[in-house]
Amino acid sequence: KVFSHPSTGAPRPFTLAVSTVDGTATASDGDYTAVSGAIVQFNEGDVTQTHIYTIAISNDIVCENNTEKTFLSSIALESGIPVINVTTSQATVFIECGLDCGNPPELENGRISNLSITTMYNSTVSYECKDGYYFHNNDTSRTCLSSGNWSDENILCKEDSICEGIFCRFDAGVLTAIFISAAVILLLLCLAGGCVVRQKLRKSKRSSNISHRKANTLELRALPEVPGSSRSSVQTLKEELSTKGMLFQKSQLQLSKVVGQGESGLVYRGYVRENKGNMLVAIKTCKALVAVTDKERLLKEVSLMLTFSHPNVMPLIGLSFDEETPLIIMPFMLNGTVLSYVRDNRKSLFFLEASDNIQVEAATKTCLGICYQISNGMAYLANYKFVHRDLAARNCMIDENGIIKVADFGLTEDMYSTNYYRQEKSQTGTEEKVPIKWMALESIETHVFDESTDVWSFGVTCWEVFTCGGVPYAGVPVTTLLRELRSGHRLDRPSNISCSDDIWSVLTSCWSASPQERPKFATLVNTLTDLLNSDSNYIKLLG
Repeated sequence: KVFSHPSTGAPRPFTLAVSTVDGTATASDGDYTAVSGAIVQFNEGDVTQTHIYTIAISNDIVCENNTEKTFLSSIALESGIPVINVTTSQATVFIECGLDCGNPPELENGRISNLSITTMYNSTVSYECKDGYYFHNNDTSRTCLSSGNWSDENILCKEDSICEGIFCRFDAGVLTAIFISAAVILLLLCLAGGCVVRQKLRKSKRSSNISHRKANTLELRALPEVPGSSRSSVQTLKEELSTKGMLFQKSQLQLSKVVGQGESGLVYRGYVRENKGNMLVAIKTCKALVAVTDKERLLKEVSLMLTFSHPNVMPLIGLSFDEETPLIIMPFMLNGTVLSYVRDNRKSLFFLEASDNIQVEAATKTCLGICYQISNGMAYLANYKFVHRDLAARNCMIDENGIIKVADFGLTEDMYSTNYYRQEKSQTGTEEKVPIKWMALESIETHVFDESTDVWSFGVTCWEVFTCGGVPYAGVPVTTLLRELRSGHRLDRPSNISCSDDIWSVLTSCWSASPQERPKFATLVNTLTDLLNSDSNYIKLLG
C-alpha cells in the first residue's frame, strides 16, 4: 500500500508493519467503528518511523486477519470475513470486508463477460447475451452483497429482434417480407439514379483522405480553425461519413446501461440495429455543439480516426449527429480498462519478494506484455504523426481476446479529481482539464505536445501497470508538481520485483528532461520485444 509521508506528504512505498491496538473501540458513525491506537511503521531506507493511525472497520462486519494486509489489527480481525478494500484518508484507514459469494449465477442464453471474476463483497459480475439474443432490460450485472449472496437483478436474454413497440406485433415472416420489399425498392432507386455518382465520390474522397492522413503532425484537440467554415462544409463532411456507411441515425441506436461517466458526457453499453441483428457497442455522448466550427472540428476528427487500422488502436465504428449532441460509436470492450485489470489482479501481478519464481516470471511477462501492446499502438499513431495527449492506463481498453486497445483520443475527457487534472485555457480561450501527473515537464510549462511528450506519458502508464494501479506522485499537489519535476524529482521505482533493472531503465528513459533524449515509440517497441523474447513466446493478456 502506498501512503503519503505523514510529515512531508511526499509519496513513498513505505513498508507497513503489523499494527497493534489498545483494545478500545468507539462507534464513529452509522457506517464505521473506529479502533484507536493503530501503529504503522514506515521504513524509509535505514530509518524506521512509527506513526499512530485510526482503523475504521465497517459496522456489523469484522474482518479476518489477512497476511497480505499486515497492518490490520490482529485483535479486531477474528470472525473470518475477508478484507475486500483498504483506503486511507489522512490518519484513518478504512476497511471494507464481506463474505465470499461463491460462483455467480449462470444466465440462460447468456454468459459471464468479466476478464477475471472475483467473488468477494462488492465485486461485480457482468453478463453478455449469446449471439442471436439481446438484453430485455437495462440490467446486465450482479453485485456481491455483504451477506454472501449475489444481488437478484432481473437479467434476461431474449431472442434478437430489431422491432420495437407496435412493430413487434408482427411475426417473423411478416417482418422478413417487409425487409425484403424495402431492400428491393432501395436497390431499384439506387440503379435509377445514385449508385454510380456515389461510387465516384467515394473513390475521390477516400484518396483525399489517405493523402490528408499522411500530412503534418495532428493534435486532435488543437486542430486549426478552417477559414470560411459554413453549414455547407459540415454537411459535406457528414455526407462523406454517410458514404462510408459510418454516419448513423439516432433511431438505429439503442442505449442500455451507463458504464462510464465523464465531465463531457456519459458512456453507454448499447446496440446498433442492423438487418442481421443488434451489434454490441459502446456509445459516448459529447457536449452539445452549437457552433458550426465545433461541429466541423468533431467531424474532421472522427473522419480521420475512422481510417485507423491497427490491433492495438481502438477502432471507431461511426458517429450519430442527428441533433446538437453527437454520439461516438465504438466497439464495446468486454474486459474494461488496463487500470481496472491490474488493480483487480494485484494478487497475481504484485510481488515484494521472489517466493515463487514461476509466478513472478508470469507476472513480469504479463505486465511487460501490456506495456508492449500499448507501445505498439502508440508507434502506429506516431507513424501517422498523431499525438494522443492523454495516454494513461485508464485510457487503454482490453477486448474479449485480451488485446490492448489505445483509446480516448481526446473526443471526450473523463472527470478526475484535482489530484490528476488542472484547469487551463486552451488555444481557443476556453477552459479544459489537462492530466498534469501524466504530462511531460515541457507540456506543463508550454502546453505543447508531440511524440516525445506521449513517450513521457507512456512511462507513467507503464509505472501504473507495474504498481498494479498506483497513483502517480501520490500526495504531491498538482500546484507544486512542476517545481518538483524541475528539481529532478521523478516517480519512485515500483516495489514490485517484476519491475527488473532493465524494465526500470526503459521507464526512466521516458522521463528525461530533454525531449530529444527520450526514445521514440518505434525504439520502445523493439526494446520491449527483446525483453519479451527471453523465451520467444508471444505474451497474451489472457493465458
